[in-house]
Formats: sequence, C-alpha cells, structure tokens
Amino acid sequence: MKNLTKLTVALFAMATLSFVGCGGTDYSIAPVSGKVTCDGQPVPGIRLVFTPMPNEANTDPGPWSTGVTNAQGEYTLETRYKKNGAAVGKHTVSFEFEGDDGDAGSLEDLEEDLEDAREDGTREEFDAIKKQIDQIRAKKSGRPKINEEFTIIAEVPEGGTDAADFDLPK
Repeated sequence: MKNLTKLTVALFAMATLSFVGCGGTDYSIAPVSGKVTCDGQPVPGIRLVFTPMPNEANTDPGPWSTGVTNAQGEYTLETRYKKNGAAVGKHTVSFEFEGDDGDAGSLEDLEEDLEDAREDGTREEFDAIKKQIDQIRAKKSGRPKINEEFTIIAEVPEGGTDAADFDLPK
C-alpha cells in the first residue's frame, strides 16, 4: 500500500510538471545602455521602451525593457522584472517624454487662465500666468518631434551594448 501511494504521488508530480512546464525561458537578457540626442544635443527626460519582436521561431521573445535619459541624454535599460538589460534580438523602440501628460493639460488650462486674467485680473496675475506658459513652451521647444507612432527598430546583440544611441529628428 505504501508503494502504491508513493507511485501515485510520483505520477501526480510528473503529470503536474509536464502540464505546468519547468518555467524556463527561450530568451536571454543582455545589458543595454546608450544616449539619445537631437541634432547632436542630449535629450534629457525621455523614456525609451524596447519591446521584443516575436518571430516564427520564437513567439515569446521576452519581456519589454525601459530606461529614462538623464541630463546628458544617457540611459540604461531594465526589464519589466527589474533585471539589467533587454532581451537579445530585434525590438521596436518607442519614445515618450517623462511628465508630458500634465504639461498638455496645464498649458490649455493656463491659456484659459491667461484670457481670464487679461479680462478681469491684475497685471501681476497676467504676468505670472504668462511666465508659466513661456516656461512650458521653452521646455518643449527644440525637442524632437515624437509621438505614439514614432518607433525605431533596434537589435540587441548577444553580450549587450553600451552604444544603443539614437539621434532623433527635430
């Protein structure tokens, strides 16, 4: 009876492992860093998202990776699982500015406030709102023109790279 119980437990464990799998991956992670520029000038505060591209041989090429540029336009990628790097292979790379969601709404609100201040406010209110608008516009001027449709194809080589550099169009 003891042997039958052991056999049943062993068969159940083997069946479970076959069904669930061993949890291995068909991809490897390599370190990736680089620099983002526009007309040769560093672009700070831009988020890069590397999304692995599936192919016929591998429909699950790995997790996406992301990084944000510093003041010098430099970034280092980290996977969604907080591992340094990106999956080896081809990726679509998308770009977005950090904190821009608030700027667009803020700019519209400030422009309305400016009109109100022009009609009913004091000169100090008008000047303060105008200064905020000018600061947001200056922050955005000269930056690359990117949007949701702007993507680049990039290759992450075995062994990684520290030269995944992008010069974005103005």
